[in-house]
Amino acid sequence: MNNDLLARVNIIFQDVLAQPNLKLNISDTAETVDGWDSLNHIYLITEIQKEFSIKFSIQEVRSIDKISSLVGLINEKLI
Repeated sequence: MNNDLLARVNIIFQDVLAQPNLKLNISDTAETVDGWDSLNHIYLITEIQKEFSIKFSIQEVRSIDKISSLVGLINEKLI
């Protein structure tokens, strides 16, 4: 996994979830990250799309429930 992407995603999660000390791991899921609920999911996706100048399909947005899949999708879109 791309550590730079993970670091940038981590900053977005910290900002959106108002958790400045949050440290994401590639194995984290929506269940293990406090505050990653359905409403914040939309905010997170919106900020990620802005940060990386990418667009996710609705199916992709629905399928993202792990940091590993999120970072993987970002990486695919940037290639």
